[in-house]
Amino acid sequence: MINSDRYFEELPEDFELLLEALGSEIRFMISVILIEEGDLSFSKITALINKEKSNVLNHLKKLELGGIIQNYIKKSEISREFSFYQITKYGNKIIKELISFYNNYYKRIDNSNKMMLSNKKEIPEEFVYLLKAISNEFRFKLALLLLKKVRLSFSEITHLTQIDNSLVKSHLNKLEIGGIIKNYFEKSAATKEYSFYTLTNFGKELVLNLIESYNNYYSVYDELAREIPTLTSESSTEIPISTSESSTEIPSRDFIEGGCGSWALPNEKILAWIKILSNKVFKIVINCSKNLKIVEFYHNIKSEYNNKVNSYSILFNEKKYNYLSYELRSEIPDNDNPINLEKLVILAYDKDDNILTEKELVIEIIKPVLKLKVIEEPLTENSGYFKINITFSTDIQIAILGIQVDVTDEDNNPVKIDEEKIDPLYLEQELPPEIDLEKVLGGFKLYRKGVFNFHFKVPYKDVLGNEYFSNIEIITLKNPKEFEYNLNYNYQYEKDLALAGD
Repeated sequence: MINSDRYFEELPEDFELLLEALGSEIRFMISVILIEEGDLSFSKITALINKEKSNVLNHLKKLELGGIIQNYIKKSEISREFSFYQITKYGNKIIKELISFYNNYYKRIDNSNKMMLSNKKEIPEEFVYLLKAISNEFRFKLALLLLKKVRLSFSEITHLTQIDNSLVKSHLNKLEIGGIIKNYFEKSAATKEYSFYTLTNFGKELVLNLIESYNNYYSVYDELAREIPTLTSESSTEIPISTSESSTEIPSRDFIEGGCGSWALPNEKILAWIKILSNKVFKIVINCSKNLKIVEFYHNIKSEYNNKVNSYSILFNEKKYNYLSYELRSEIPDNDNPINLEKLVILAYDKDDNILTEKELVIEIIKPVLKLKVIEEPLTENSGYFKINITFSTDIQIAILGIQVDVTDEDNNPVKIDEEKIDPLYLEQELPPEIDLEKVLGGFKLYRKGVFNFHFKVPYKDVLGNEYFSNIEIITLKNPKEFEYNLNYNYQYEKDLALAGD
């Protein structure tokens, strides 16, 4: 729960992710499109907003982390599309209420809440500034500070926040541009200060609206549960559920709902949540597959971990919740699969330890796979070259750190070679931006006779800094005397991965 009376408190991490997700014109545009058009594939979204695939994929990821959208798979015999994005109930409520607030304030009201994207219109410039202003955790905390203190001078703000003056000025400037705060001058005999910051009426209403939307969302379920009195008593994401015999049961076949991000790179943050639909639920157990780990349960929710089965338990005891949110991460899968399916099995138990229901969630862990093929092509008695074929996907951004060549003799002892760099201008193929030009190996020389094993592999990294190696290619050669080899590179791109949506 966010309490506007506790200025400069620690904001819940899922609320921080929500702010970040809202703070982009493109992400807001995607959200409104999904509200207006319904569920869409990746290619349809890309076409509608006319942006590069890699750019759109990054925005979709942040929207998923913020809980605004979710991805699901639906195969169809009449279409190649099978991966779709949809607005969540939470996202639908947050976006519509933000639009409604903006429209009402600026007298731009319509009955459908269709704000600005119908007929290809652009988002109003002042609304873009607003989104950017509220997207930062520190700036939102500044707004909470002014909500409590009403007005503060610059020196008072720097004293309370203990942040560098130049950074505070930058944040205050963005809040002013976004219309959240204003600066005014007022001389007083009681103080030397004369320049003050305060929330605008618009800024105050916006901050309170966002807090209320966040705090109240999970006390208003679907149409079947809206009149359940035991679930609407507090404005909090941690709402006690009555355990009395007379309390009304939610008329639902399921006892819980669950969701999570649909895909991630290894070691990337994955946001997941569980909505509890019944007061009969006394314990939640989350069983994770091999590579998944729960990093943190938000809102100070305590859990017990069983490392033998990679399982987490939440015991409600005295206090119950109607919503649990938590953060997952995956280790790097120990295989060469580009897409690895990791699973969460969520079990709900009653007070007698009987299983009420079981839910399974699947997350695609994307491992960028680079494939290496090496072919030896001798030309003369003492010279030749290796054909180096490197294949990788265009949809996952990676950095290729050159090629690594290790040589051993027939007894597996290391053999020293003299490596030669090459000017990329002399390569037959233009190097793609993924290649580190400083580490391109052009060739090497050997000065010994014997049988030699050439071990080729390619080190590379993804955007998170995870380190990988390609498959190892081994070529065995009998080298009668001094020999010189050159490397002839060929880079190829595979088709887009399935996560792209088509």
